[in-house]
This record gives sequence, structure tokens and C-alpha cells, in this order.
Amino acid sequence: MNDAHVQRSGNPVILWASVALFGLFAVQLAYQVYLAHRNHLDVDADLSAELADAVFLDDEAAPESAGWPQWRGPHRDGIVHMADFSTDWPKDGPPLLWSKSIGRGYSSFAVKDGRFYSLFQEGNKEVVACWRIEDGTEVWRCPYECHADVDYPGPRSTPTLDGDRLYSVGSDGTLLCLDAATGLPHWKKDLLHEFAAAAPKWGVAFSPLIDGDLLFTSPGGRNGNSLAAFNKITGALVWKSLDEPAGYSSPVAVTIAGTRQILFFMGRALVAVRADDGKLCWRYPWETSFDVNAATPLTFAARPRTSSHTSHENKIHYVFISSGYGRGGALLKIVATANGRFEAKTVYTSKQMCCHFSSPVRRGEYLYGIDDTRLTCLNLRNGKVMWKHSGIQKGSLLRVNDSLLVLGEEGQLFLFDAVPEDRPPKAQARPFHGGRCWTMPVLAEGRLLLREEQQMKCFDLRKK
Repeated sequence: MNDAHVQRSGNPVILWASVALFGLFAVQLAYQVYLAHRNHLDVDADLSAELADAVFLDDEAAPESAGWPQWRGPHRDGIVHMADFSTDWPKDGPPLLWSKSIGRGYSSFAVKDGRFYSLFQEGNKEVVACWRIEDGTEVWRCPYECHADVDYPGPRSTPTLDGDRLYSVGSDGTLLCLDAATGLPHWKKDLLHEFAAAAPKWGVAFSPLIDGDLLFTSPGGRNGNSLAAFNKITGALVWKSLDEPAGYSSPVAVTIAGTRQILFFMGRALVAVRADDGKLCWRYPWETSFDVNAATPLTFAARPRTSSHTSHENKIHYVFISSGYGRGGALLKIVATANGRFEAKTVYTSKQMCCHFSSPVRRGEYLYGIDDTRLTCLNLRNGKVMWKHSGIQKGSLLRVNDSLLVLGEEGQLFLFDAVPEDRPPKAQARPFHGGRCWTMPVLAEGRLLLREEQQMKCFDLRKK
């Protein structure tokens, strides 16, 4: 009986070893499938060949940036130019000028003429506030009731400065136009109510865009209530359009083939509309888990190598978009069609740049962004990865001159060369030990402004 039982059941050691080996094989197979998915690159051969031989029209000759008036800086591209930028940091990091507590939130900063502006939450109210950049002293505050019920509470949007006015959007869709000197309101809108829009799961997050005389927003309502443009002075509605669910990204403006267009990265598509009337120019479907398209589209232009002119007739316009949750990125070529419309053609899609909410920056033909949790350099011509650095987590970055300033989620500050060669950071520090650092750094007037969930700090980055 015992012999028969042993013969039927086999040696337990051999059985468990077989199970373990099978488990290891399954893990290895799953990892190979994951790598194949992550390394996926789908390229249009003709469009890629055209870009491979094009000359990038970059910003190397751009003048020194005077301030930081809005989300992502003077041109909404995450780039600032600073003649006396210090890359030679002391061992413990750049000099700290001041540190202040701030209410909860993830709003970044707008800076002009020695003052800076941001949003935060206190109790059941959100607050727009102004401080002196020299010492962090508060100048004024404008509180308002906020009824957003979201995870990670606090405002996400960065205010926009235009002339003597400041424009802000709260996490519940409260749109304010304030006097930048005093904080007194000129006008106010409830975007979700006015445009019959549902509150996004993680709150209203776009930063308002000023272009010309118009203020551009994306409430996300249905039946022509998705996008809205207002007169920036009076607050009067100029146009509304489309039927796109809200995303979490901020609009950008670009002129293509003589047509001024506003690009909105909505919950399920990237759309471009005419700035003056909101008519659709083109649409590119892009669905992501939970409708989280959050990174700001990055636009740039190139020209054929055989042409030395840069008029709009021979410019080639491109847009790069990226999303998290494994969705990846896409490079699009925007072309004018015969009927006055436009078309977005896919140059390539890649799983190697999954920007969850941090927006990438460009230097020449290379893109630098945070692929999920790793700082990554991508060749824009072909979508191939040049290098990756771990340890950033859900951080954010900006480009200053030919360097990258990177703030990691856990409070680490890195200074990298913005080059395609794989190099270690040339300087680093640890400004924060505690809350999440999900707010984009700002460099203006020689000062670096950083923020975690309930604290902000200012550092001096001027050469001594």
C-alpha cells in the first residue's frame, strides 16, 4: 500500500522543484512579454525618412528669459535661458534663500517683477496668493469656496500672468481674473456649471492660456461645451466648441500654414481648433486609462535640408504627445489639406516615453522626459532611446540653457547635461524630506522655486 502510494504521488522534493522551475519560467516569459511591449516602436518608413534628413528649427538663439509668466515658462515649452546660471553647486546644493509653509496643492508658479503667484488649499477653500520672491513675504491672497472632492486634494492648475492681470483655475473649475497687484477680482466663472461639465476624477487641472485677446479653457462639457474661449478683459464668451471629455493637460498655441491653432490634449484625443472661432482643424484619437492625458503637447518645426528658408510654406510642423499607464507617446506630422483643413499623420508611436503627468522638454533633435519613473532621452528623429536614469519616480523637469533641472518625487534635485550621451548628474541635492514633489520647478529672476505638498523653497542659482 505504501509503495503504491509513493509510486503514484512521486518524490515531493522533485515535485516542488518542478513547480519552482515552472514558476521561474513563467516569470521570465512574462518579463520578456513586458519588455517586448515596452520596447514596441511602430514607425512610418516614409515619414521617418523625411524627418531623418530634416533640419530642426530649434531655439538656441533665443534671448534670455525675462520671467516665468505661465505654466511651463515664457513659451509653454519648459525652457528658460539664463546667462549667469550657476552649474557649480556647493556640496549641499545651491544656496537656500528662504523656506515657507504653503497649503496643500500641486500648482506651480508664475513669476514677474519680483513677485510670484500660485494656488493652494486651506480647509474648504482654495486660495490664489502672491508673494515677494526676495524673501517669500505674502503680498495678498484671494480665497474662494471650493467644492471639489478628489484624491490628493488641492489645486493643480498654474496661474497665468498677462499685463496687470492674473488668471487662475481651481480644482472645481472656478476661473478667476484678478488684479495682479492687489488680488482684487475683475470677473469670475464657474466652468463646470456654465458648460454642464462633469468634474474630472482628479479635479480640473489645465492651466489657462492667453493668446492675443483671448483666454482659452477646456471645461469638457458635452454638446459643443468642451472648449471655451473668453475675452480676457471682459470675461465675455467668444466661442465654445466640440464634444470631448476633459483631460488634465494644458492648451498650447501654434501657427501652422498661416492658421493660428490652439491644441487641447483632451481625455480621448488631441484636437486643434482655430484660435479665432473654435472651428476644428484636426483631431487625433488617443485613448488612455481613466482618460488621463496630462502631459502638455510639445510642438516644434523642421525644414527640408535642401531648403534654407523658414517661411511657413516649407516648414514641417510636428507635435509630440505622451501619456502614462503604459500608453506611451506618438510623434505627429501636421499637414494642410486642399480644403483648408489639416491632417495629423503618425510618424511613429513608442512605448518608451510614458509621461504620466510630467511634460517633456526638447533640445534640438532630442526629447527629455520622465518615462513613468525614469528620466529618459529620446531621439525625436526615430523614437529610439538614448539613455535612461532611474531614481526620479513621478518627478518633473525643466531645461535651462543646455542643462536639465530635475526634481524627483521624493525631494531629490538633479542637474543633468541635456545631451544624447549617457552621463551621470553633474550636481545634485536633497531640498525636501517628506511630502510628494509633483510640482514642476520654476527658474526665474535667478531664483529656483520648488514645492512639495505643503512647503515651498527658494534657491539662488546665480553665479557669484
